[in-house]
Amino acid sequence: MTLGLLMRVPSRSMPPLRAAGPLRAALAIAFVCGVLALLAWAWWPSILAVIALVVFVGIAGHRRARCIAAERDGESICGFARSFDRRAVDPWIIRAAYEELSTSFGFPVRAVDHFERDLSVDAEELDFFAMDIAARAGRSLEQAEGNPMFGRFSTVRDLVLFLNHQPSLQQLRTRARGQSSLHDTT
Repeated sequence: MTLGLLMRVPSRSMPPLRAAGPLRAALAIAFVCGVLALLAWAWWPSILAVIALVVFVGIAGHRRARCIAAERDGESICGFARSFDRRAVDPWIIRAAYEELSTSFGFPVRAVDHFERDLSVDAEELDFFAMDIAARAGRSLEQAEGNPMFGRFSTVRDLVLFLNHQPSLQQLRTRARGQSSLHDTT
C-alpha cells in the first residue's frame, strides 16, 4: 500500500460550490409557470393578493436573514468545525454542509441551528440539501434507512452526523470491486 492511499485529502481541496441543480431549477420554473397560469386566468383581486403575499413573504424572509447575518458577522467555518469531533466526523462533510447551507441562507450556519425553527426549512427542502451535501462530500445516500440517524435529524449537527454514518462513494466502489473479483474467481 502506498503512502498516498493512507493520507486523507484536506477538505479545502473540495471542488467549489455548483449552481443550483437541474431539479431545483425545474421546480422553480414549474412554480413560476403555475403562478403565471393562475395570473392569466384569475381576476385582478386575486392577482393583487398573490403579489402582496409574495412581497410580504419575501420582505419578511429577507429581513430575518439580514438580522441573523448581522448577529453572526465574523463567524466562519472554523467555529462551525469546532462544533464537531473532527477525528470522528469527516471534514469533507463538515465543509460541504457549511458551504452549502451558508451560501443558500446568506449567513453563517451553526451546528445547533434547527432546520424548521431557525432556518425555516421544510422536509422536502431538507432532502435537497442532504442530496447536495452528500454529493459534494462524496457520500452515498443508498440504504439510508439503516442509518441510526435516519429520520431523526432536526439540526445541522444531526444532518452532518447522519451523512457521516453513510458510506463514502469510494468505499462502495471498493466493495463492488471486491465482490466482482470474488465472483470472477468462482
